[in-house]
Amino acid sequence: MSSTKVSFSQSDVIAAAGLDPNFRAALPFILDHEGMVLENVPGDPGGATCCGITHFDYDAYRHQHGLALHSLGQITPAEVAGCYREHYWQPLQCGKVPFPVAMALFDSGVLCGNLRAIHWLQIELGVTVDGVPGQNTLAAVGVYVQKHGASLLATKILDQREQFHRNIASGTGLSKFLKGWLQRVKDLKAFITQ
Repeated sequence: MSSTKVSFSQSDVIAAAGLDPNFRAALPFILDHEGMVLENVPGDPGGATCCGITHFDYDAYRHQHGLALHSLGQITPAEVAGCYREHYWQPLQCGKVPFPVAMALFDSGVLCGNLRAIHWLQIELGVTVDGVPGQNTLAAVGVYVQKHGASLLATKILDQREQFHRNIASGTGLSKFLKGWLQRVKDLKAFITQ
């Protein structure tokens, strides 16, 4: 595995994250688990990453902002925060749900994809599973949280994610990642229930 520490700190990314206090509170968990490194882990289908941002995400972010493409190693703290905000936090509507649910969606989106994260939420809510976090889904979150609490909903999403990890690790070259994936789910469950 090739790994190089980045030239900026987690604090630099948080400082560039904007004013949303929940997004700022969520980023340290993601960055702690993704690492403040530029790395290319053999067998990881995501390919090379920097602070957990793939080259694909970085290219898309720079293109969306009318910027020339750069090497992933040139990513700035503001771009790390921007990629996480614009590619995960906002599309998953994390600013419109209670923090524990936002964390479960955000981290699941980063690790498993936004569509999968929303599907897990919608399955637990018993609403149409369309992958769109629209008004019906958001309203159902409010009802669920009133009845059962945000931490329970977040935990149920993460239970589905844990099963997903076990399923994809079974009989594939990804089994070497299972221990780390399960530890991350365990850490996230502890984080959202503290």
